[in-house]
Amino acid sequence: MVQRIDMTPTHELKGFQYRIGRIFPFGASVVEDGVNFSVFSREATDCTLVLFHHGQREPFLEIPFPKEFRVGDVYAMIVFGLNIETLEYGYRFGGPWDPARGLRFDRTKVVLDPYAHSVSGRSCWGVAPDPETCTVSGEPARPSIM
Repeated sequence: MVQRIDMTPTHELKGFQYRIGRIFPFGASVVEDGVNFSVFSREATDCTLVLFHHGQREPFLEIPFPKEFRVGDVYAMIVFGLNIETLEYGYRFGGPWDPARGLRFDRTKVVLDPYAHSVSGRSCWGVAPDPETCTVSGEPARPSIM
């Protein structure tokens, strides 16, 4: 059987293999043996993929996008061997802090994927979690793959 070269891992971090991804479609999409993550940001200077086990506060893995994984203004990466049933994710972006221009990059914050198909973690939106009014686990909202 011939293996496609565009599905061969080129990098590894903490036992997870990855490679440059496909630009389209934006968001997270299941591909053979992995998940393709693609996100657009014109002003970002760097991007990190942050992976969580469902419902966990701390990430189990953070993968900075290598410079060569940015094509134009799109960061794209395929990570192999992920269990999409138990995975949540977000991004950290570096870039300018210039609120007057609408730029508020902060690498300390994990942000949602603007292309996510679903978001989990909160049942009440727009307010801080309150056990009296919302059934929440106190966890931040994050996209899930499914």
